Amino acid sequence: MARLGFKVASIFASFGGPQISFLLPTDADCFMALGLIEVPAKVSKHLARIEPLKEVPVERAFELVVSGARDFNDLWGPLESWIRKVAPSLLAHVCTTELNLDLVIFLMKTWAATLLILKSEETLRKRFPKNVLLPRLLWDYNNNPLRKATLGDQFSKGAKQVSGTMRALQNEVQDMRGQLKSVQDQQASMLGHQSKMINFMNNIDSRMKSTQQAITIQGKEIAIRAQLAEMESRIRSLQVGALLSPDPARRVKLERAIKELAASVEGKRAELLDNTD
Repeated sequence: MARLGFKVASIFASFGGPQISFLLPTDADCFMALGLIEVPAKVSKHLARIEPLKEVPVERAFELVVSGARDFNDLWGPLESWIRKVAPSLLAHVCTTELNLDLVIFLMKTWAATLLILKSEETLRKRFPKNVLLPRLLWDYNNNPLRKATLGDQFSKGAKQVSGTMRALQNEVQDMRGQLKSVQDQQASMLGHQSKMINFMNNIDSRMKSTQQAITIQGKEIAIRAQLAEMESRIRSLQVGALLSPDPARRVKLERAIKELAASVEGKRAELLDNTD
């Protein structure tokens, strides 16, 4: 940035890419006017697009945010009452923002009160519907506003559904075996019918085993993909840090860490291919 003549106040990595704060508003306007900027080839082979921040600025340390105001009429009042009940006399500030009408922003007087609010999931769920999301630090919201379910949550939900189906199949098998025993006791001569019933049950058992094997393979693959995503995210963050660090020794250290992580990523990819095969 100094090479381009801009006076920078701070640069740090975030969810969508590096964020830059300028000392002078005119520098920010001139930088935005560039539209695109060259970056080192090891970061990207293409020009980087310059965009304004699309987040709610953090004005006070440890500001908290609850989303869901659009779907809850007058969320501010009930939320403020809930906060004062959970942490009496410790609410310092509450407001909304024109930048995102779905949010209610508030600040506690102490960090201990902030932790108390963050850990009060059970009482909030009793008071508000599910579309009112749990309190989060505003910084955390800016980095991941969608708060999508993790791969582990998705797999857990699917595993529960499959487990329910398996239990139903097991119950069906037990019922069929009971019916088979009754038929065997009453009609010993109906060997053909019994053979069909046995084949049917064996087929169900085979399907259950196949389903169990598929769940195991799927779970392992999801876990590996989650690890890959985390390591690749870490690599991108280290690359940005190496790019922006003015300290040569720190850049060398970061580049070494990037190489180590890249080797781990290749190992995980190989493991993923073996698991898929």
